[in-house]
Amino acid sequence: MLCGRETAARVYHYVCDHLGTPLELRDVRGRVVWSAMLRSYGQVLHADTAGINQPLRFQGQYHDAESGLYYNRHRYYDPGVGRYLSPDPVGLDGGLNQYAYVPNPLTWVDPLGLKCREIEQPEWKNHGYKHFPPKSKSWKDIVKSTNTGPAKYTHDVDIKTLEYDVFNTGMVVTNGKPWKVKDIGQVIGASEGKESQWMRVELSANTIHGHPISRDELRRLTTQ
Repeated sequence: MLCGRETAARVYHYVCDHLGTPLELRDVRGRVVWSAMLRSYGQVLHADTAGINQPLRFQGQYHDAESGLYYNRHRYYDPGVGRYLSPDPVGLDGGLNQYAYVPNPLTWVDPLGLKCREIEQPEWKNHGYKHFPPKSKSWKDIVKSTNTGPAKYTHDVDIKTLEYDVFNTGMVVTNGKPWKVKDIGQVIGASEGKESQWMRVELSANTIHGHPISRDELRRLTTQ
């Protein structure tokens, strides 16, 4: 006689970045049950696991807990050095450096460990110039205007480049929306009547746009 014990199936949903790298695992109620912060080449800096084993890393990679390496279908990858342990099985067809992962881990992937490819970036829009600073106004007046009006960038900011940077390297928000936030480390705009060094970038219909936010909003968007 065979005896078995039924266990209730649990459903979890992945929250991934633009490369398809898992950043969070959420339950059916939207609560984060696993999250991780990774270095540029995939090494885990910090993880909150709640006892859950989530082995997926970059596209096509599976974490081997015993060795600390990532199994990448055709060879093993060392996230500590950002290189493969064995040469590319396809030879020079995969590139001149047969141990390299990708040229840029922020925009490229190698799902099979054979040949890397660049991920298509979403389009960028100026959002009707809503957050562009008026050239005729002083910075002091612009900051004041954000008390009741939309957030504004400073005159010297490359808005497009900055928003792509936040989209590629920012932190996923905790409200379940496809947004990224980031502390730039220096004043890049104004929001709610004060200078701001924090940003939010939204993804919608394969298009990104963003704007400066206040410190309080950053906290709200990154608190569980």
